[in-house]
Amino acid sequence: MIAWMLGGVLVGAGLFASFLFSAFQGVMQRGPLQWAHIAAALLTVGGIASLSLLSPLLALVSGGLLLLAGAGILVLEKGWNRLLALFQMAFAIMLILGLPFAV
Repeated sequence: MIAWMLGGVLVGAGLFASFLFSAFQGVMQRGPLQWAHIAAALLTVGGIASLSLLSPLLALVSGGLLLLAGAGILVLEKGWNRLLALFQMAFAIMLILGLPFAV
């Protein structure tokens, strides 16, 4: 039980860091990488909103699109910044599997 909670905190902290990075890069970058970061930032907010609204359908849609945006960042980004996209992709997989709604 504690491991699940610590895992959730770790993903949450990483997700917050990757959201801030994507929002910043959405302003600073140009081209396809800029749009991938903008999409990832907006879809991260959409995924969190789906949790607030208790909407598994919205979570599934935003999770699937966030997974694609994260994969795009993973391909287009250079260096250690790729690791931040993995947190967004982990959150997307959790949304797709419906883990936040499992009780």
